[in-house]
Amino acid sequence: MKLFKKLLIRILIIVAVGILVFSIIKMISLQSETEQVNNMYQALSEQTQAPTDISVSGNAEDADGAEGPNTTQASDGTEDSGIAQVTDTPEDSPSLTLLPRYADLVAQNGDMVGWISITDTRIDYPVMTCEDDAEFYLSHDFYKNADRHGVPFIDSSYCDICSSDNLIIYGHNMHDGTMFADLNKYTDAEFCESHPYITFNTIYAEYTYQIIMVFKIEESDTSKFPYHTITQFDQSSVTVNDYIARAKYYSIWYDEQKISDDDKLLTLSTCEYTLTNGRLVIIAKRL
Repeated sequence: MKLFKKLLIRILIIVAVGILVFSIIKMISLQSETEQVNNMYQALSEQTQAPTDISVSGNAEDADGAEGPNTTQASDGTEDSGIAQVTDTPEDSPSLTLLPRYADLVAQNGDMVGWISITDTRIDYPVMTCEDDAEFYLSHDFYKNADRHGVPFIDSSYCDICSSDNLIIYGHNMHDGTMFADLNKYTDAEFCESHPYITFNTIYAEYTYQIIMVFKIEESDTSKFPYHTITQFDQSSVTVNDYIARAKYYSIWYDEQKISDDDKLLTLSTCEYTLTNGRLVIIAKRL
């Protein structure tokens, strides 16, 4: 009997040590993974800091401090500024000018549609979209590699960065603090008051948004308030004030300010873990 007890104790010790070793290895692995993610997006962010010369001619002589843009002579005799023009837009839409600071990243992945950042948070990421698979970037990184962190994205089946009245960006609420995890800071009223601005630049224009509401909602309630599908406002259906009024029912913080019919909104959505299949949502208006 004593021999059996000793054997049982040894087995339990071995099992306990094995679990401890496995846990340590797993923790180190997760920390390494998080560090790799942070390093990748920091490197991408650094690429956006200095505008890139994307001149068609490749002439960089103007970089010495010349006042005018780097121009080349087009075949029709007109001057070409060297800034990339996006011409595959609908016939009734003007061509769009790609911001030079994002040219390198768009060249690496044409699915990039913008960049989002919030002061005093770790939110500083490219924003993606995928026409073939709306949720592709829920499980893939900027370079299209499988990654449980994903990367913030816009659902192209509902949103268009150039024409939507309400741009909705999704991102994971990761336990390691990456992606949209820092949106949890907005559950604190003081943080809402002291950090009211979001920078979301499309690849064509730079914008600042002011946060006007924070709300929580269970997935089951999205049938009553499908905030994630409302991207256009119309006087005959849903107006921007209708949208705000419906969101206010679920709000945990809001800023009483006038919203006009022509205001453009930005909505950030992530998972919320205190509710059953919850969502934490931030609404901001363009300034």
